[in-house]
Amino acid sequence: MDSMKITVLSVIVFLLIALEVVMNSYASPHLFLITVLSIFTVVAAGVLVSEVIKGYKQSYKE
Repeated sequence: MDSMKITVLSVIVFLLIALEVVMNSYASPHLFLITVLSIFTVVAAGVLVSEVIKGYKQSYKE
């Protein structure tokens, strides 16, 4: 379950970063959209990191 969640989150983070790179190269005027994407990417990466840490703590306890 946890590894599945981590995999899904890392895919989401990767897609958000790829989307951000594409939008940076094609849509410079849309600064607001890029800012929103950046915020989403940071939040998703934060959640991913906390899930990974939680998984390591759980496996360390067992």
